[in-house]
Amino acid sequence: ARRAPRAACERAALTPPCTCTPTNAHPAKARLLLCPPELLHGTDCAPAALAALKASTLRKVTLLVRRGPAAAAFTPKELREVLGMDGIRVSIDGAQTADTLLTDGDREAMVTSRPRRRVYDLLCKAAEAAGDSSAARELEMRFFTSPSAFVAGADRSDGGVARVECQARGETGVTDAIDDVALVLTSIGQRGVPMEGAPFDHERGVVPNDGMGRVVAAPGSTDAVPGLYVVGWLKRGANGIVGTNLVCAGNTVACIEDDIARGTLVPKGSATDPADVIRSAAEASSTRSVSWAGWEAIDAEERRLGEADGRPRHKLTD
Repeated sequence: ARRAPRAACERAALTPPCTCTPTNAHPAKARLLLCPPELLHGTDCAPAALAALKASTLRKVTLLVRRGPAAAAFTPKELREVLGMDGIRVSIDGAQTADTLLTDGDREAMVTSRPRRRVYDLLCKAAEAAGDSSAARELEMRFFTSPSAFVAGADRSDGGVARVECQARGETGVTDAIDDVALVLTSIGQRGVPMEGAPFDHERGVVPNDGMGRVVAAPGSTDAVPGLYVVGWLKRGANGIVGTNLVCAGNTVACIEDDIARGTLVPKGSATDPADVIRSAAEASSTRSVSWAGWEAIDAEERRLGEADGRPRHKLTD
């Protein structure tokens, strides 16, 4: 997002909504917001983002999680990175232990899932070590809690949020609020919608496919639709991390390459090279495209600019 936190405010809220499983992206966001800016200088963080983080006075990040600590969609590695930062105090619902937040279902899940157990153990250790009140920054985790309203501040000319009202899980859940919020980041649930010319699985909200990337005629069918492929959340549903998307995209591209090699992907019209077909389609729709050579040129320039500043690259964002 291009909007920066208000310079004078000290709090941010990361809030998955009631209808969405907590995202594992939020620990990474919390880490970035709480990390001392000088530690980011040697990274590929975009200059504009780095400048905003240097100017920020954020000192506390509150992470609202719809489920409990054993069901949170954090990976152990991501959690270790954010919990292991120096000068950060971690609090869990104001308690010193996460054990009281476990449900019977959570306990059963941890027996069969080692990653869930590791995540829970990390949270417990972090909470037990949270006694240092002198820490400059704080990460607060509120489990079984979802936002119920975002209230704009009367003094905000941009209509920004100043207060987040929360609701604990359950019909008699306790209501609470987070005041003087500088920034709210939400994890928004997504569901695919039908598109013209492609079959659709209305029950799952995806384009039916063979599991690798070839679109099939209907859910459960093995009849591939010639020349039609799908990737990402429209292929498998709204789930996974960056690594999941990389594997997903690789599988779809492999399907296309295999079909070209076998001669089953036949371009329409007079063109015989699939790349020419894609290029012609992009030109016909006035879509701006970047060739592989163009991408390599951008990559080389980013690396050149970064090298002069002692960084992996200087990202070109516009």
